[in-house]
Amino acid sequence: MAWFLFLMSIIYIAFGCSAILAPRETKENMRLLTEKGDRRIWAAVAGIAGVLFLFSYSASSHPWIIVLVGILALIKGGVFFVNPGGIYEKTLQWYYGDQSEETYRIHGIAALILGTVIFCWTI
Repeated sequence: MAWFLFLMSIIYIAFGCSAILAPRETKENMRLLTEKGDRRIWAAVAGIAGVLFLFSYSASSHPWIIVLVGILALIKGGVFFVNPGGIYEKTLQWYYGDQSEETYRIHGIAALILGTVIFCWTI
């Protein structure tokens, strides 16, 4: 399952670089992407990614970070699927509307670091 970790690390690194260098354009592209899909589909994608992270923990030299990311993705997928109190819509409103460019850049830095860590720790 190292291929999955490499794929996800490249996705995290690409998003992180994009969010740091062009936050407005990245935010708009992400907003357009999430508006086209149904909430339950995005929840299923997060859940499937979480399961794949959990299956691929053995391909990492530090499996605890992979397990942590997998559990968080499963929780995110479950919460967004159930959507208690409209949390999905509130999260998107904050993420695409209320969040400043500096906060979006900080998310990009975190994604870049996470992607680099996953890439470097994959066996």
